[in-house]
Amino acid sequence: MKIFTMISLLLLSQVTLAEEIENNNLVIIQKVDNRAQSFVIRKGMADQIYKGQRSLFSNKSTSVVAKAITVSRDFSQWELEDKNASVSFESGDIITVSYSIEKIWTEIPRMISDKEYQNILKTERKLLLKKYGKLYEGRFQILGGISQGLSESTTESENNDGARVGNNYKFKYTKAFNDFLRYEVGFRYDDDVLTLSSPDLEISSQRYMATVGLQTRFNDFWELDATPYASLSLGYGKTQSQLNESVKTGTASIVPSFTLGVDIPYSKRFSFLIEGTVESISATETFSDGVEQRTNITQALVSLGIEFN
Repeated sequence: MKIFTMISLLLLSQVTLAEEIENNNLVIIQKVDNRAQSFVIRKGMADQIYKGQRSLFSNKSTSVVAKAITVSRDFSQWELEDKNASVSFESGDIITVSYSIEKIWTEIPRMISDKEYQNILKTERKLLLKKYGKLYEGRFQILGGISQGLSESTTESENNDGARVGNNYKFKYTKAFNDFLRYEVGFRYDDDVLTLSSPDLEISSQRYMATVGLQTRFNDFWELDATPYASLSLGYGKTQSQLNESVKTGTASIVPSFTLGVDIPYSKRFSFLIEGTVESISATETFSDGVEQRTNITQALVSLGIEFN
């Protein structure tokens, strides 16, 4: 008897889950009229939408009831039932549509707190973006941060004890291979100062480097609507340092740079980035008299930035 009861409950849960998926779907807003009273979605008669149908459309901030006033095979136009309301959606937004209004009012409180249901929507959103070629679009990143030297050594120098601090700026273009892996190419500029205590000296350095790397992204934090990621990158470019009246120039390379970060969406157009990085930099520089010095730096960086979709 217990086994029969367990099987019945399992089947019932599967049916309920299937009904939720069928009753609630994600759609892309194609267009919103100037009065914000009607909008067009990419669902039509082929998706069993019919003229006069009433449905509930929701995003994270609002829900509205609308009626289908024009339906073609693949598209439909919907008008708000409440003439005093206005559409808060924009073209390109991904929202939830619920076709059974009578049922959805009793389901909303549970769905908001149901992590399994939220995961269903998250998966469906990715499939929808992939279907219309938007999931793997390229993105631009701009970041600025501060650096702190952890250890350092320089050939032809008796004093390797000092503190190196500076600023760091990154400009990157990223594009996804799939849901979890991206490549990134970019440019970065470093400006830092090494302060020595014995003798009392300051050595300022500037580095200009091209970078390339791979980034892996992990599952979203649904409660925070944020995506953690990790990246490994290399770089190569020019370096210049000033010591009193002397200047030395040469090449610098990043071998390698390891970053942990969090991507926090702000809108459909851009998101905020927070990164922590540990990296090794090797610089080979030559003074005007031909003396060559090789400097190896291990440093940590904290960066803030934005990503444009």
